[in-house]
Amino acid sequence: MSISRIFIARHGQIASGEFLNNNPNLPKNDPVLSDLGIKQAELLAEELKRLNFNGEIFSSPFRRTLMTAQAAAKLLNCPIYPCASLREVVKVQDSLKNFRGLTVEEIQNLFPETAKDATLVYPWWQNDVETSEDVAERVKPTIEKALEAGKDILLVGHGASVFASFRVLMKKTEFHFEDPLPQWYNCALTQFKVENNTVTPITVNSVSHLPATMLTQNYKYALVK
Repeated sequence: MSISRIFIARHGQIASGEFLNNNPNLPKNDPVLSDLGIKQAELLAEELKRLNFNGEIFSSPFRRTLMTAQAAAKLLNCPIYPCASLREVVKVQDSLKNFRGLTVEEIQNLFPETAKDATLVYPWWQNDVETSEDVAERVKPTIEKALEAGKDILLVGHGASVFASFRVLMKKTEFHFEDPLPQWYNCALTQFKVENNTVTPITVNSVSHLPATMLTQNYKYALVK
């Protein structure tokens, strides 16, 4: 009997614009996690440890997602694979015109937990506006790869790619969901069980591992500073 799991998580809370303005050495169009976001990522990693996660991590190549993946990779000794299909959605035409993303070599230097055999076609981003269906189409091959892996897989993405991954997986189940679902919280965790080619949702957008005072949706800050 073959049993594996696919976990999906959104990145942690990003640093504020004020913080980035006060730290000109940091890229403004590829923000890092705030202190709160780092703590959220650490709690997500602890939850994955509790669930006995022992697989591979596919992460969007943006810094905020890689930092989130890094917390789990460090704690669980699991490799990170940068995955372009999990990248952020483009909502405004040419909004990434002057963007310069990290190369796979830079990612490996900044995040030592990145797999040595990781590859990443460069540039891995695009400038054209995407619909929710566009995002779903680009994550499909990643989902298929995860299903075929036969091992635990964690996908770390953004609001749009996380929801798209969820939608693609739900279409492979016998269950239905009401659209729209609640906003995807930072470092919320969704879990699917894959058993003998049958996909079953276990938890959706779970934040049981996060204190209520630490719940954010990226654009909304936690109740405590």
